[in-house]
Amino acid sequence: MIDHFKYQVLLVDDEEEIREGMAYKVPWEELGYQIVGTAENGMDALEIVEKEMPDIIITDIQMPYMDGLHLIEKAMKIVPNAKFIVFSGYDRFEYAQRAVTLQVTQYLLKPFSLVQFKESLTNLKRKMDEERENNRNLDILNQRFEENLPILSANFIVSCLNGSLSREITEQQAHNLSIKFINNRIVVLFQTSTNQYESYFSENQSLFVMALKNTMEKTFEENYPNISFLIGDQFAVVIHIEHTESIGQLVLAVNEICRSVKRLSNQDIVAGIGGLAGTLHDLKDSYREAQNALAYSYLLDQTELFATYIRDVEKDSSGGITLSENDERQFINILKYGTTEKINYLLDKQFQLLREYKLSASQYELYLMEHITLLLRITNMYHLNGEVVFGEHLMDFSIKSKNISLEKNEEWFRIKCHQINKKIRTETKNSGKSVIEKAKSYMKEQFHNQELSVEKIASELYLSPAYFSSLFKKEQGQSVVSYLTEQRLNEAVQLLKTTDEKTYIIAERVGYAEANYFSYVFKKKFGISPNNYRRQIQSH
Repeated sequence: MIDHFKYQVLLVDDEEEIREGMAYKVPWEELGYQIVGTAENGMDALEIVEKEMPDIIITDIQMPYMDGLHLIEKAMKIVPNAKFIVFSGYDRFEYAQRAVTLQVTQYLLKPFSLVQFKESLTNLKRKMDEERENNRNLDILNQRFEENLPILSANFIVSCLNGSLSREITEQQAHNLSIKFINNRIVVLFQTSTNQYESYFSENQSLFVMALKNTMEKTFEENYPNISFLIGDQFAVVIHIEHTESIGQLVLAVNEICRSVKRLSNQDIVAGIGGLAGTLHDLKDSYREAQNALAYSYLLDQTELFATYIRDVEKDSSGGITLSENDERQFINILKYGTTEKINYLLDKQFQLLREYKLSASQYELYLMEHITLLLRITNMYHLNGEVVFGEHLMDFSIKSKNISLEKNEEWFRIKCHQINKKIRTETKNSGKSVIEKAKSYMKEQFHNQELSVEKIASELYLSPAYFSSLFKKEQGQSVVSYLTEQRLNEAVQLLKTTDEKTYIIAERVGYAEANYFSYVFKKKFGISPNNYRRQIQSH
């Protein structure tokens, strides 16, 4: 198969002859590269880096306004995986030393021949091709997958316990990770409950965890296939149960583990055992029940009994349905960002559950209340007036909702969800515009500050630089740097028209530390130097 992939290259040199010579004389396409931009200094190059995200940056070191090594330092924050080739007409040790520190791929001394440069590019492409091939090599990826499978499986089970995955994604990931025994699982949680200083392992609790793990594996042996890991200060075990009749034996085994570990370590330990989860997606319920069971275990005398099975102290509550954390997150996200179709799909799905489950009146009321509470949380999150949104107080509706038909409740929820979604979209749009107006106002006040940057402006607005830059460009149609430059140059034009101040004074007044760079930016914008612009105005 022919690979048409081309590595994207940015060329940076303040000498136009060298820059354009490299751009047109080197057979880039033939060598597997594509030029995405050229720049005559580091400042201009950075703007191209943000826009094009090149794979390779080839730069001179000695340049005005920002040298090549400073460019690399800043570019590495934007494109950390990029490769860098630097060249210089000066054989100075400190340049080479800094280049090595920055992990520059190659350091070339001027003058270098076209043959030598092509050879460097060929070697670099070979190296990058090898890296690219290794990153997508199926054998290597499978090997790394197998090596990391225990960690991936444990992380996946933790996600199941937290209820952060949908049923479909749970089933797909279980298949991808080759998880066996996906049905009939129980969660067991172990936790210490004594003064740590009395323990044999008080100096190193990690050894206590290993002792617990070893005792557990010896007790369970082949009877209870399991996955175990730490969650906070709890040791969790997810166990496969072949037959429900063997739960009693499991409870005895867990109790014996606690007793053995206490004798071994002189450290009290209790355990909570959740109910049986029919599928991995239901594991979150067993996890919640195991946590509840732990609370009961702390009440035991802990001489012979250390573990509590949740069904011994609480009735099975699996007959009802509740919103999981993932369900809540999905509901909130769709109301905030979803389309009309997605909102309708979600509500169809939720109310279909109500039709399928035979709920008692109290369970039906609880399920509706969970949804009503979610709506209230979202309105508060966006500071919406609840009574304006709903036309009545939510608590009033919740009281009468249990006496309304399922169809009427569904209709009410559908209308309110669409209303909230519309108001959030309006609020978000207005909020974005408001932020941009604040940013523009701040820049107009502070454009003279030579230290003003995207990071500083974003910090003033309590936003991340990346989000602020994206939002500004979306709303304003230009980058933050372009807008700031525009403000500075507009003020410079006014000062050139209305004052006799020297160019370097005007440069400082509009936020440029270097008069030469100010002249460069001015000429780039207006096609004429500041001094010639002033003479032109005065001659009219």
